Amino acid sequence: MRFGDSQWHSGDDRQSPAQETVATLDRQVQNLRNEHVTLLDNAGELRLYVEGIQHRNFAGDTGDIPAIQELTEEMLKRLQEHEEKETKLLMEVYSRDVGVGD
Repeated sequence: MRFGDSQWHSGDDRQSPAQETVATLDRQVQNLRNEHVTLLDNAGELRLYVEGIQHRNFAGDTGDIPAIQELTEEMLKRLQEHEEKETKLLMEVYSRDVGVGD
């Protein structure tokens, strides 16, 4: 055994199953946080695109409506996929007893 930063531990640096689980869940949470940033950026880009079309097409040209519809549908699909990932992660967290008895 050797003295570590905060406690005595063996020379074996392998993680326990609970530590591995926590590390995996932490990575998944970080990935979702990164997706939040990307989704927010994409939503802002879509808003700017629509506003630009509104200013260009003040005369009533509706030629860009299919493009707006396609971009909006793609954004909604990505949001739904993200929400599914969040739900699965929450279910996984609640189905594990991380920290209990460790």
